[in-house]
Amino acid sequence: MLPSFLREEARRDLQIAANWYEARQRGLGDVFLDEFLSCVDQVEELPQSGERIDADVRRMLLNRFPYAIFYTIEPTHIEVLGVLHCRRHPEIWRSRL
Repeated sequence: MLPSFLREEARRDLQIAANWYEARQRGLGDVFLDEFLSCVDQVEELPQSGERIDADVRRMLLNRFPYAIFYTIEPTHIEVLGVLHCRRHPEIWRSRL
């Protein structure tokens, strides 16, 4: 199992999304964060389970929300590049490499 590390951009993505859901319905931001953590747990357990979208970048979709985690597998950890809405431009994560 590899531990995960969120880049600052990914932390911002996560906070913005959680705040947006919380503004729509009380408690929904926490549900989003729980879903994110569950997805990260899966990535930490099985890093290769995410869809490869580039030589080094993988994507794991959240189950209950239209978001994806973009990450790389490093020798000592999983590096989360972003937590992005699936309707955003699919190449936005490239600017974070």
